[in-house]
Amino acid sequence: MLAGYTARIIRIKTVSNKTMTPSEAKELSHLLARVAGLLNQSAAFVRDHDNEENFIEYRTVVGKLMGDMFLDAMTPLYRRFPELLPDYLGGTYKIPDSAYQPIFYSLDGESSVDSTSDR
Repeated sequence: MLAGYTARIIRIKTVSNKTMTPSEAKELSHLLARVAGLLNQSAAFVRDHDNEENFIEYRTVVGKLMGDMFLDAMTPLYRRFPELLPDYLGGTYKIPDSAYQPIFYSLDGESSVDSTSDR
């Protein structure tokens, strides 16, 4: 199934002749920051709700995901739109706090999810 999904992405990518606008790049930058924040929150959630061995394994996976996202998605975006390079990466752009909302899990251990629900 993944192979079919990949083939569709490549087909769409090769057919498209659009160019992303700075406004669209800003939206994408905010989304990528939110995804990174959610991944970080998920690691804190596992840290606080599972044993250390499972946490270390999960943190390793999350670290790989975040590294891939940074290298393969964020770096090319910020190369094309350097004015969007966030301050936490040495740029001047401040991603608004609203881009990170809603929060799944606070890094200090306060969940915004109901742990008694089946989700």
